[in-house]
Amino acid sequence: MPTTPGGGICEVNSSCDRHANVVGSAMSLGLLRGAPRQTGGSAWTIPVAIALAYFVTAHWAICRIAPLGWALEPSPLWPSAGVALGSLLIFGWRYWFGVALGALWVAHSLGSSWEAALESAIASTFAAVAGVLLLRCVGFHLKFRRLQDVFSLIVLGAMSSSLCGALLRAILRLAVGSLPGEWGRDGWTLWVGDTMGILVVTPMLLVGYTLWQEQLSPARRSVQGRVLPHSVWELLLGLTLLCGVSAFVFCAQTEAAFVRYPLEYLPFPFTIWAVLRYGQLGAVLSSSLVSCIAIFGASQGRGPFVGGETSTESVLFLQAFMGVLTVTTLVLAAAVTERQEVEKLLRRQEASLANAQRIAKIGYREFDDQTRRWCWSDEMYRILGFSPKIFVPTESAYLNAVHPDDRDRVRQLFEWARRGQSGAALDYRIILPTGEERIVTEQVEVGANGITGTVQDITERKHYEAQLRASAEGDRLLGEMALRIRQSLDLHQILETTVREVRAFLQADRVLISYMGAKGKIVAESVAPQYQSCLGLTFEATDYYNEIRGLFERNCVQAIADTTQIQIQSAARAKYLQDFQVKAVLGVPIWLSEPFLLKSGVWEATGCGEMQAKPEFFGLLVAHQCDRVRQWRPCEVDFLQRLATQVAIAIQQAQLYQCLQDNQASLERQVAQKTAQLQQKMQELACSNQIKNVFLDAVSHDLRTTLMGNAILLQSQLQKEGDPIAVPRCLLERMIEAGNRQLVKLNSLLEATELEVQGVRLYPKPIQGRAFVEGIVEELEGLFAQNQTQMRLEMPEELPYFMGDREQLRRVFEHLIHNAIRHNPPGLELTVGAAVIEECSGCQGTAEWVRYFVQDNGMGIAPDLRDRLFDLYVLDEVALPKRLMGIRLGLYLCRKIIRAHGGQIGINTQLGEGSTVWFTLPLGVASSAYVAQ
Repeated sequence: MPTTPGGGICEVNSSCDRHANVVGSAMSLGLLRGAPRQTGGSAWTIPVAIALAYFVTAHWAICRIAPLGWALEPSPLWPSAGVALGSLLIFGWRYWFGVALGALWVAHSLGSSWEAALESAIASTFAAVAGVLLLRCVGFHLKFRRLQDVFSLIVLGAMSSSLCGALLRAILRLAVGSLPGEWGRDGWTLWVGDTMGILVVTPMLLVGYTLWQEQLSPARRSVQGRVLPHSVWELLLGLTLLCGVSAFVFCAQTEAAFVRYPLEYLPFPFTIWAVLRYGQLGAVLSSSLVSCIAIFGASQGRGPFVGGETSTESVLFLQAFMGVLTVTTLVLAAAVTERQEVEKLLRRQEASLANAQRIAKIGYREFDDQTRRWCWSDEMYRILGFSPKIFVPTESAYLNAVHPDDRDRVRQLFEWARRGQSGAALDYRIILPTGEERIVTEQVEVGANGITGTVQDITERKHYEAQLRASAEGDRLLGEMALRIRQSLDLHQILETTVREVRAFLQADRVLISYMGAKGKIVAESVAPQYQSCLGLTFEATDYYNEIRGLFERNCVQAIADTTQIQIQSAARAKYLQDFQVKAVLGVPIWLSEPFLLKSGVWEATGCGEMQAKPEFFGLLVAHQCDRVRQWRPCEVDFLQRLATQVAIAIQQAQLYQCLQDNQASLERQVAQKTAQLQQKMQELACSNQIKNVFLDAVSHDLRTTLMGNAILLQSQLQKEGDPIAVPRCLLERMIEAGNRQLVKLNSLLEATELEVQGVRLYPKPIQGRAFVEGIVEELEGLFAQNQTQMRLEMPEELPYFMGDREQLRRVFEHLIHNAIRHNPPGLELTVGAAVIEECSGCQGTAEWVRYFVQDNGMGIAPDLRDRLFDLYVLDEVALPKRLMGIRLGLYLCRKIIRAHGGQIGINTQLGEGSTVWFTLPLGVASSAYVAQ
């Protein structure tokens, strides 16, 4: 029976139609079960492409091998196995049914039975899937650039997976009873053919996929766009030579030459050149071209591999050559790639180290004992102020850059290191070509081949350490000065201490404090003996004074290193700098929250009240350097600024002390005034108590007189004979009226007195305004009928709830209604109304209010009495109209109740036009009983 190139036994059967249903069911139930569950064309594009590639490469192998007469033997190179493994490695093993479909297609096209086709498909698919899983277990990478990946592909991907496929094929044939007698030889050849197909085709697919992925990267595209044209020509020339030599070797006609000389190794130098020059791409292209040419030559009956005794032996020779060639190129390419990656890593690390040295300003110099030569790093040149590699490094060249005072110590540094002494480190100075002085530190270590020293520029660190030391000293001095300043209340002593301590700390020639009020004046100074003093110098409001004041008001600090290099606007300022020999100036302003005045040498505060929001410019704290120009350091500027703040605090402290003394005197005057006012109030209280006693005595006398008259009348009636006593109606009415009137006066008087002492006690509850008033009106209907009063309500139906004391407010409404009826003739028109208002004049709070009013069309009240109706104290009742008797105390009580609720009460009236008494109540909520005075 004929064999399929993939290793299956082909049995031509013309009745293939009867197996169509069986194959369809197997594919639907088994082969397609592992396909990804996707919809659309993308789920089938990749499997179909894999099946098509499998079919095309299989038929290519069959067509190339047919002329050899090997139609009944396995193929020496089965590229479809490489296509299957490479495709599943790239796209994933879930597309295995594409391999199965391709194997079925190939077997069916060769006329094999469906049983044999299924056997071939299962074995081929199992081999590819096994290879993928084995490679994944060892961490195989698709870029294929490590020796580990190459050996994994050779051993696991090619040899092991092909062996799994061959064993499964033998097991399946044994199961169906079609295992041939020479299955060992055939299985060996099939295994080698599949292995060679994987070794030749799979690397080609993986390298092509990797190059395609790299082409999609924008960074890679930018790099590829810079490839020079001569590289392309070099590749084409090398491949042309390789093809020419391979064609000469494998397509030669003379067989004796091949037997005598191993010419098949002539292409090896060209393949090695391709690998070394182009890496994996060169390995894949060269090995593939040589293998294809060798197979083509063998198919034409030429070359060194057709001289075997049998076709199997020739196949094995060809396979061995292709195996050696492919493995050699792949291993060499992986080794070259790994070396290139290591070189790239070393270059990156070298660049990183150089960058780190540049950032840290660390260079090294090394002396080789064998060559007796020095070697410097690029940063070493930069530290010394030169461009890298500008001259040959020598000991003398380095010592020339060292400060002359430190050269001997630098020479001794290496001697200390050679002697093995600890602490072979030194800080010294170097001078740059520009004349700038820098500070470096060097660490020296003796090695096996020489001495190495690392040199670091520490100039900024040294300056920072000096600033830290100066700052610490300044903090200490500032703390001591602040303590002495706060312990003293004498402003002149504070200023003198300040200028003396500052001059000692700054090592300045002059330190002064100037006051910048309406006129400027230097109020404190400490100066070196050899320089002229400027203490007491005054400045009028001239251009010089305005210039100085403007400079410090615009900028907080004036640090001038050289006064000859600044622009001076006024001639007076230039004269001042010249007269007092000022070469450098450092000045800071002193800002106060309260201004000070200097009058006749005495400090006075302009105000002792609250501090102003905007600080006031007091004056200047200035340091002069008279012997030289001076670059003021930031720590010195910061020290002077902080000290100016302490001086400002001391000035304000003295100001507060002065204010305290002034306030004490003012307080004594206020106490005397309050004492006099208290005595006056006590006299007024005594007068009020006297008036109250007189008022109570008068009322008590009135009540006593009424009661005594009633008692006399009743006693005279009792003296009449007979048990029943006839009393005239008019007499009883007079007695009742007098008693009621006096009882009302008595109750009102008692309640007024109680309210004056205890206040109004309220028990608030929610009240619906309209229903509350309607209830009061219904209770007074008899009074309205008796006095022929027409009653009308004018208020909204849905009047809001408010919190109030029902009993107290009932008294207010009843009293106002009784007053209106009692003090007006019958036939009165009375209106009770209410409305919600948003504002209440004279009321406290921002809540909404309800305004009630009781309006009548009666006789009204005179203007001179209208403003006193709600007062407690009354005038002589003889002066009042008879109809107003008794109204005074009731309205006073109404006012107390309404004010206790937080509202206001008043009256609008004109004589002859009626009256309107109104009051307001808040709509806010009170939750407990309270007492309102």
